[in-house]
Amino acid sequence: ELAVGSWFGKAVPDDPSTAPFPEVVMTPTFHADGTVIANDSHETTNPHATAHGSWTRTGENQIEATFVWLNLTTEDPTGFAGAFKVRLTGSVDPDDPDNMIGQVAPVVFPPGVDPLDPNDTGGIPAGVFSITELRRVPADPFKSTAVVEELETAALPRDYGLDYAYPNPFNPTTTIRFSLPAETIIDLRIYNLQGQVVRHLVDERVGAGQFAVQWDGRNDSGKRLASGTYLYRLEGAGFSLQNKVTLLK
Repeated sequence: ELAVGSWFGKAVPDDPSTAPFPEVVMTPTFHADGTVIANDSHETTNPHATAHGSWTRTGENQIEATFVWLNLTTEDPTGFAGAFKVRLTGSVDPDDPDNMIGQVAPVVFPPGVDPLDPNDTGGIPAGVFSITELRRVPADPFKSTAVVEELETAALPRDYGLDYAYPNPFNPTTTIRFSLPAETIIDLRIYNLQGQVVRHLVDERVGAGQFAVQWDGRNDSGKRLASGTYLYRLEGAGFSLQNKVTLLK
């Protein structure tokens, strides 16, 4: 329905002189329950932490979304410490429902200023960015092979955890284990070193416990990926964990 699903695209500033970065690379996932999980990168080799927020339908083909990146530090590619609050207004092309056009407007909040407080006016606009490309990530028949296997444990985990993949390096498959202290919607994705999503392994609600998922070294089109190092990232409401794995041929 409309925007539900995962997207990948870019936005560039309408006025580069007012923007703190030359472009934004976005990977938002819009869930049917009105929540959104997103990653962005102001440099393709430096992905940011996960953003969480909400979206709503504002017209027949229009949506509006707000999401926040929290706890950025001066080590961030922008050198900024604080939070970004981003408002996205988009329109799905009725003739091409896998394409979205629109704008994103980031506001920066310094440390100590709550971007989630609607009465807080401490944010500073960081320009307006026009979406140059935002395409829906196609549904993948291979996605169903990423079965989430629940593991037996003596007690429920106390914290979110993402183990190192085993084997690593691997060929042809590797197992990724993770822990959840509470039921939540999670995304488990594989990225190349350019920050691009190459495989969506899990995008669903999972209960508390320890789990395992296998990755077969293929992308979302079912093609074997080239040898090299990849990132696997587990994300949910309030947490983001990441490790590396190496594929050999």
